Amino acid sequence: MKSGALGYMLKEMDADAIVQAIKVVAAGGSYLHPKVTRNLVAEYRRLSEREHKGYFHQNDIRRPLHLLTRRECEVLQLLTDGQSNRTIGETLFISEKTVKNHVSSILQKMSVNDRTQAVVTAIKNGWVEVK
Repeated sequence: MKSGALGYMLKEMDADAIVQAIKVVAAGGSYLHPKVTRNLVAEYRRLSEREHKGYFHQNDIRRPLHLLTRRECEVLQLLTDGQSNRTIGETLFISEKTVKNHVSSILQKMSVNDRTQAVVTAIKNGWVEVK
């Protein structure tokens, strides 16, 4: 949603529901499947509270443009904050498996063996903020 999506559908939706959702968005509206609305509102509140308390500020992430994608930089910042794969996934609205894939990619691109080495390297290079 933050990136500009106007709707969210589920894979399990039938063809008629998908067509209806597309029509709504095409007419200038937005569509959220009812199953995700409650979770989305709860997560929005949780993130707003965290941001208000100063726990997570995406604007503070400095991206090593030559090396990592924007999402990998976000994951690296959250690794620096000591978050688990599960918590990172919840924070970024991605699956734990996707987080693991990002971490593997980060380690490979940075030529390090583990998360700790990645975080230390990122801190030394000023790519992350230490809170």
